[in-house]
Amino acid sequence: MDADERLMALKKAYADIILNMEKEAAKRIMVSEQKAVWLEYELKISKEDAVQMLMRVKQMMDCKVCRDKHKQPQIWKDVSHVKG
Repeated sequence: MDADERLMALKKAYADIILNMEKEAAKRIMVSEQKAVWLEYELKISKEDAVQMLMRVKQMMDCKVCRDKHKQPQIWKDVSHVKG
């Protein structure tokens, strides 16, 4: 094997290494993008759940206010009435 053949073999080996590194990097990027999409989806679902929970709390508070309105009004016995 002369020097040119060894140099070509070395260049081929380096090219294979670089190609494999590019493939691995591309694979890591794809996995990261998939994770980002999944996290974005989970965030959207969490926001929707939070809004639904707030709406339920608001409905509960509104029902409590409605019930309190229909109760008999409280009469204060110790307060003198002021006209005017």
